[in-house]
Amino acid sequence: MGNQTTPLLLPAESSINQFLFIALCSLVGLLYIAGLPIYLMEPDAAVYAILSKNMVQSGNYWDLYLYDKDWLDKPHFPFWITAFSFLLFGVNTIAYKLPALLFILLAACYTYRFAKELYSTEVARLAVLILLTALHLVMSNSDVRAEPYLTGLVIASTYHLYRLQHKFTWGHLLWGALYAACAIMTKGIFTIVPIGGAIFIELLIKRQWKDMFHWKWLLVGIVTLLFTAPELYSLYHQFDMHPEKEIFGETHVSGIRFFFWDSQFGRFFNTGPIKGQGDKFFFLHTLLWAFLPWGLLMYYALIKQVKENIQRVQQEFYTIGGAFITILLFSLSQFQLPHYTNIIFPFLAIFTAKEIVIIGTTKKGELFYTSTQYFTIGVLLFAPVLLHYFFRPETISFWFVLAALSLIGIFVYLIRSTIHSWLKVFYYTCLSCLFFTFYLNLIFYPAVLHYQASSEAAFYTNKHYSNTNPVVFGDLRTLSFDFYAHQHVKWYFTLDEFKQVYSTKPMIVYTTMEKLQELKNANIPYQLVKEFKGVHVTTLTGEFINHETRSQSLETSVLVLIYR
Repeated sequence: MGNQTTPLLLPAESSINQFLFIALCSLVGLLYIAGLPIYLMEPDAAVYAILSKNMVQSGNYWDLYLYDKDWLDKPHFPFWITAFSFLLFGVNTIAYKLPALLFILLAACYTYRFAKELYSTEVARLAVLILLTALHLVMSNSDVRAEPYLTGLVIASTYHLYRLQHKFTWGHLLWGALYAACAIMTKGIFTIVPIGGAIFIELLIKRQWKDMFHWKWLLVGIVTLLFTAPELYSLYHQFDMHPEKEIFGETHVSGIRFFFWDSQFGRFFNTGPIKGQGDKFFFLHTLLWAFLPWGLLMYYALIKQVKENIQRVQQEFYTIGGAFITILLFSLSQFQLPHYTNIIFPFLAIFTAKEIVIIGTTKKGELFYTSTQYFTIGVLLFAPVLLHYFFRPETISFWFVLAALSLIGIFVYLIRSTIHSWLKVFYYTCLSCLFFTFYLNLIFYPAVLHYQASSEAAFYTNKHYSNTNPVVFGDLRTLSFDFYAHQHVKWYFTLDEFKQVYSTKPMIVYTTMEKLQELKNANIPYQLVKEFKGVHVTTLTGEFINHETRSQSLETSVLVLIYR
């Protein structure tokens, strides 16, 4: 069923290529597994985890609560999936991250299937390795938010709708609609932009008007809407049925309206209750590092494909259409964060892999390919050395040493192998990226997370004050304390709130030095238990990374025991 219009002359299948693909996929799998035990990072991952934890502890899977208050921001699908994982494996870090890893694997499987349909097995293999070694996808496996779910759901839905375009079957229609609905229930209706954009741009550029206006797309839309019924019911149940609730400082807030309009178009036009600021070129330069080590090559492939198709269309436009109509939409909006790019990585991986194979078989662009990739390899190998020199972690992980030796073994095997030089460059790039990301997952992130004061405070509380009521006082937004504390955490943001509730029962209170002064001024008796030095681990600065200046970047928070 392939859709290619330019045949690719591929090297013959060999046991060497197959071995290298399996070996690298295995190491990538170990890399992602190594990211599972890393503590949750604040703020977003901890927010997602707490919402799911509250579902399990309350037994209420329709309503979302944060700080014991109604929460209206993101749809429910990731929280339902994570809550199910908590039910199976308990409330812990690995149980939170495991479903996201499964959706990344789903993305890899559908990337392989889509690339094979469009081009060849060789392109499919390269696309999978490009996807799984893309820097920000690896990072999102450690700092799990909604994007791992979307990455799998978007490419899965696109693949089935691509198959539906070529031949109508109920199976592809239902699977395509289901994956699209789950994507909508993860981040909102704008998530259908890369899915619809992939199909629409392909049909538009190739002027396939009959296919574009076929009745089956209307049916896909209807079925997708039907599959979103659980989300619509949840929003109606929590908000539309209760106009008296105050949300965003207002009453009569419709959850369904927020889902369809304010959370999406309101953000796009910056008129909703949650506002942002944006740079129109943010995603164009962000992709250079987020899609590392393939960013430069990806832009080369994009420019080359557009240039070659100006006079006569001769290639597929599913991948470019799905990727860059999404980038255009995000760039025009005011909400711009690096992890938004992850959902288009499968598209980028496919057309970048195709271009690598073309370079290897035609030698056109080989100089650019080798020079940019060797430069990137140098950066990736030097980065952990530089990072280690300045950061000075206390220990070197045995598992990192073992991973590094495995990478060296494959490198030696590559040098001695007889495979094409362009493939060697590709595999060298993968190995260098694995070296860097193994360092992040096994040494850097575990060391950094010891400076996340709120989670460290929770571990201390569990060990020494397991029978004392835990409380957070102040607008700290330190939700990892809530997630890791064994007992239910109460939140009090102002001194007046705190005065009304503190009782004769002892409380272990997590707060800042400034808020501690408020307690002192109010003559509330307390006993200082422990101080914690911490930093916002998702916004690290050079001052923190440099061990000589680190102490200057740390903020102090405290645990105090309060009783009448």
